[in-house]
Amino acid sequence: MKNKLTSVVVLDINFAGYGILRSLAPYGIPLIGFYPDASVPEAKTRLCSRKYHFKDDEELLALLTSLPELQSERPVLMLTADAHVTFYIEHRELLDPLYLIDMPDAAMIDLLLDKEKFSAYALEHEILIPKTLVIDKTTDLQQVAASYRFPAILKPSSKSSLWRESGLAKAFHLADAEEFLSVCSMALSYSDSLIVQEWIAGNDSNVHYCLGYFGETGDDIVLFTGYKLRQWPVGTGSTATTVVVDNKWIEEETKKIFKKVGFKGFGSVEFKRHELDGHYYVMEPTAGRLNQQEYVATLNGVNIPLAAYNYITGMEIVAEPPKKLPVIYIDERAEIASTYVHFKRKLLSFAEWRKSLQGNRAYRYWTPKDPVVFFSFVLKHVGDVLRKVVSFIIRR
Repeated sequence: MKNKLTSVVVLDINFAGYGILRSLAPYGIPLIGFYPDASVPEAKTRLCSRKYHFKDDEELLALLTSLPELQSERPVLMLTADAHVTFYIEHRELLDPLYLIDMPDAAMIDLLLDKEKFSAYALEHEILIPKTLVIDKTTDLQQVAASYRFPAILKPSSKSSLWRESGLAKAFHLADAEEFLSVCSMALSYSDSLIVQEWIAGNDSNVHYCLGYFGETGDDIVLFTGYKLRQWPVGTGSTATTVVVDNKWIEEETKKIFKKVGFKGFGSVEFKRHELDGHYYVMEPTAGRLNQQEYVATLNGVNIPLAAYNYITGMEIVAEPPKKLPVIYIDERAEIASTYVHFKRKLLSFAEWRKSLQGNRAYRYWTPKDPVVFFSFVLKHVGDVLRKVVSFIIRR
């Protein structure tokens, strides 16, 4: 049966991609992994039948159009980053005949991923979002600093390749006007347009999300809701630790957002519950790719990659029910960093932290079925620490 299953190409296998591999590998689905950074621990995984390292978009396109599997089938293609979604849209005329993928048109992707355009759309369609201001190189920053009510969050309207390559955070927390002027002046060197949003009061645990896969008519095929316990960086970052929660309001609001635009494929929406008014505000949608914490859904019995695979290929593979529920999903490195800052800022006590992790746990890197990834993670970060220590000693 294994040889009859359609292959899945995962672009790329770092972070969310590794969750895809772990979601599909138990069913004997042939997995082909792509990765741009050979140093990431996931590059050592043994869950793929074959892996490809690529250096740039030109090499990636050449590899994607020459896979041996293309001689006998159209593999399923699953994407894990906005940059890959943009890449696919750019080359879809060449890639569409070769791969099975539900991807909306460029205009819809642009609407959902460009924060400036989505903010305007949200206001027009009564979707609750934080108060938003657009900043560009013509904006009088001094005037904004003098009149805007801080704190606030600053993000690029859309993440350009220059922003991604710079290693800048996905968002900045601006405590006051002075920080606004400093960060904006720097950020405008990497993005032509910035979004400044009202800070929604509340801790990391106020951040909720709905992950899903949507069919041709915009109807949901599968949905999962959860919330974050902690993020890294704290307050503005990605998931450090997350758990399942049944939140019907967020589920319905997510369905409404995607149904309204006739969306199809992988999509998710992140919300934050305001500590004072109790309302959920849309922080950002994700479109055309799986979300970073997607694997938490599989752990809790909602295997989104498998549901998408069945829908795209017409297969009827039944997902194995989890042995233990619910399951807490932990990114080992991010959780350590986030917990340290939470302790330092007195946002969390040791007893509260310990209690938050009680129950069944699963990890980003550690899995007994593929231990080489975890050991690679440990060796990589031990090596990083040793290099810093040696560098410090040499400087002294």
